[in-house]
Amino acid sequence: MKQTPLAWALAALVALSACSLSVPGDPALSTMDVFEAAKPAVVIVEAVNAVAWSVPQPTLTAQKEQQLRSAVVAMVRAGQVANNETAIGQASVKLLVDNPGNWFSASAQRHQQTDDVLALGTGFFVTEDGYLLTNDHVVETSMDDLRQQLLDQLQAESADPVQVTTFKDETSRGLGVPLTDPQAAKLFQWMLGVFKGDLRIATVTPTYRIGFGSMSPADVQAKGLQVQLVAHGESTPGRDVAVLKASGGPFVSLATVAAMPSQGAPLAVIGYPCRCGGGAAFDPAKVLAPVLTSGTAREQVAMPGGWSALGTDAPIEHGNSGGPVLADDARVVGLATFSDTAAAGTPRSFAVPIAVANQYTIQAHVRVAQGSLGERYAQAVFEFRQEHFKAALPLFQQVAAVAPHDPYARQYAVQSQSAINAGRDQTPAAGAQAILAVAVYVGVTALALLVGVLVYRSRRRRVRAW
Repeated sequence: MKQTPLAWALAALVALSACSLSVPGDPALSTMDVFEAAKPAVVIVEAVNAVAWSVPQPTLTAQKEQQLRSAVVAMVRAGQVANNETAIGQASVKLLVDNPGNWFSASAQRHQQTDDVLALGTGFFVTEDGYLLTNDHVVETSMDDLRQQLLDQLQAESADPVQVTTFKDETSRGLGVPLTDPQAAKLFQWMLGVFKGDLRIATVTPTYRIGFGSMSPADVQAKGLQVQLVAHGESTPGRDVAVLKASGGPFVSLATVAAMPSQGAPLAVIGYPCRCGGGAAFDPAKVLAPVLTSGTAREQVAMPGGWSALGTDAPIEHGNSGGPVLADDARVVGLATFSDTAAAGTPRSFAVPIAVANQYTIQAHVRVAQGSLGERYAQAVFEFRQEHFKAALPLFQQVAAVAPHDPYARQYAVQSQSAINAGRDQTPAAGAQAILAVAVYVGVTALALLVGVLVYRSRRRRVRAW
């Protein structure tokens, strides 16, 4: 088929369009592009639960004390124990430690204290003015979990030589007889068993803080930005979503999309894994950094709460909860929430879809929008990764000037300036861009005129045909 001048002009225009640079939001972004563009909007979320709790205080009743005295006297009379104060004291302690449940009983008094129990997760900003999303189970720890964490802490103390020594010294003073280390350890373990059966939580007072960049949980607790809980659902299998509000912005935020990704579509998960699963000890001083995992969208799973979870083979660990699950155009499609390793031994991860999260942003009267700051930062990262350092530098500087909590824009600005100084900048010349723009404009104008003439001539021919 013979091509007309109009076809050639259209082909040329298509070619010009194909040569234009892609921008953030295009599905051509690499996983690392998505990670770098999204990082400033992703934060550590820490719930500090001040838990007032109590445990029974074991005591030796007067009746049991008399029985113990009688038992030791019988041992002295039988020649089993020497008739001196030291030997009698040691014999008494041995009887107590060998079978403490036979001698001690819970008194009406309880030991009471208040401790901080931390819960960690990930969150991300969805508005410039400080609204962010995370999982409900990050900000609302169940009573059973709090109780178990307190017991775990007591169990850890029982293996700590310093704690055992302190317990031994205090118990020795109370009994008036020195305990050996093995005796103290055995008595400590027995007391833990008593505590497990009757540890009571009186009150829980949570506060919430977020940390930016790389921080330890201890630093987040001491220096993190305090946030408020404004709306939330229920922990899995419920709609596991919470909306928090931070002051002191603006903040780089992420774009979201309510549509579910198609099965097999690439996904990226960003979060702050604590590496504390599988019984590993949690270290509050360990610095946490954002980590990227990638995979694809899998099947959706119906949940008892009347919603469907988005499946993915991208790994999710402890600490990832509440982090963004992003499509390859850097828009958030869900919140990383839980994992299931039961299916044929293959780990699967699941996310709460953004459409479900939107129910709670609407409830909180929050208008979710990325805003110009997030768009500017994403464009800056895109330019930087194209080695357009002169184009990226002012964008990073603009973000750094207005976003006080963002640690990345300043780092990128320094790197951009260093690259410019080293002569590595590949930013296209402004003149070349202007010439290209003029050429495209002239080409489009000429094409419009040509189309107009052809349409007019075509109309004349049609009139003539009538």
